[in-house]
Amino acid sequence: DPAASPSSVTARRGLDVERPGFEPEVMAAAQQGSREGTASTPTAARGGGAFAWFVALLVLAELVALWRLPYRHLPSAADVPRNERSHRGFPEYLSGPVRGERPLALVIGNSQAVGIEVGDAEQIWFAGLRRGLSAGSGSEARSGAVDVENWSHGGLRTSELELLTLNALQRRPDLLVFVLHFRNFDPLPLRLSATSSDVPLLAGRPALWPGLAATLVAHELDLDARLLAFVRLHSAFARMRNPVLDRLSHSVPRSQHRAVFGHRRDPGDIFDGERQHSTEGLPTLERRARWVALGGLDEALGEVAALDDADIEARLATVAAVVGSIERLAAEGGARVVWVWAPVDGASVPPDVLRGPDAFYAGATAIVTALGGRVVDLRDAVPHAGFVSLTHFGVEGHAAMAERMLPVVRDALP
Repeated sequence: DPAASPSSVTARRGLDVERPGFEPEVMAAAQQGSREGTASTPTAARGGGAFAWFVALLVLAELVALWRLPYRHLPSAADVPRNERSHRGFPEYLSGPVRGERPLALVIGNSQAVGIEVGDAEQIWFAGLRRGLSAGSGSEARSGAVDVENWSHGGLRTSELELLTLNALQRRPDLLVFVLHFRNFDPLPLRLSATSSDVPLLAGRPALWPGLAATLVAHELDLDARLLAFVRLHSAFARMRNPVLDRLSHSVPRSQHRAVFGHRRDPGDIFDGERQHSTEGLPTLERRARWVALGGLDEALGEVAALDDADIEARLATVAAVVGSIERLAAEGGARVVWVWAPVDGASVPPDVLRGPDAFYAGATAIVTALGGRVVDLRDAVPHAGFVSLTHFGVEGHAAMAERMLPVVRDALP
C-alpha cells in the first residue's frame, strides 16, 4: 500500500523498531522489572500471610492468658482484709472504687500485716482494726464511717513505697499508715528490679507518670521503662510469666532457685490453701518452738546482729529521703501520714543484740519528727507469748496488735 507509512510496514514484517521517545535500554529495564515484580508477588503474599498468622496467634495467646490469669477476679482491698495472692495481683487488688463520702485510711506494711501464718484472714490484726473502726458509737468510734484497706505484702521494699503512695493518692485517702521494720528501709539507691511483687507494674499507669519524676526510683522509670510497664500491665500474656514461674518454683528446692530462676522466689507468692504454713492450726507456743527448732531464731538473730553502724547510717539516709518524699506527696494530695514501728519479740533475744535496731529506730524517729511527720512506736505491742517468730505472731498476737492500732488510726484521722 503506497499510503502506508514505512514504520507500519516494518512492524508488519516483524522487524524491531525504535518507538519515538523510548530508548531500547529503558524498555529492557521496564520489561525486566515487570517480570521480577510478577515473580515476587507470591513471596510477598507468603510474607504477609505469615505475619497475619503471627498476629492471630498472639491474639489467641492473649485471650487464653486472660482466661487463665489467676488475678483476673481477685477481690480488691476494699472487699477483703488482705491480698489473697500475697505478692501478686496488686493492679487488681488496688483497684477498688474511688472513695465516697466516708473517710478512707490505707495501711501499707510488710508480711506482719498480711499474717500468712494465720489461715483465717478475719483473724489478722488488720481485720480486727477494720471491725473496731466500724463498732461503737459517738466520738469513741466512727460507727460505719471509716473505710480501711490493707495494701501490705511480705518482703515490702523501700522502692515500692512511693509507687504505692502515688497510686493511693488517686483514691484521695484521708490517712496513710505505714507499719514498718528497719528491714523495710533499703540502702540507696533504690531499685524496683529488686522487688518480689508486681507492685512495679503500677508504673505503667499514665495517671502516675507526672509524679514519678520526683521520686527516688525515677532513674529506673524513663519513658521507655514506663511504656514497657504499660504493656506489661495491660497484657495478660506478659503477666502469665509470673504465675507459671511461681508454680514451678514450688517444685524446685529453694537452694536451687538462684540457679534456675536467677534469684530466690518466695514461696509466699501464691497464697491459697496449697501454700498454708505447715504448722497451721497448732497452738502459738508450739509453732514458735518448731520455728526455733528449724533454725529460724538463729537466722533472725544473725540478720539483726548484722545491723552495724555503717548499715544503720545507710538505712537512716534512706529514711530521710523516702519519708521526705512521701510526706511531700501526701501533703500535695491532702492526706495525713503516720509512721508505725512494727512489733518485735525483744524478750526472745539478748539485749545487746537489739542495740543496732534500737539505734536505728531512735535515729529514724528523730528524722521523721524533724520532717514534720508523726511516729508511733509499737515495737512492744505484742507480748512474748503472742509471737511465732521474732517478728511474726499468731492469733493472740494479732488480737493484741489490733487493740493497739485502733487508737493510732482513730487519733490520726481528720
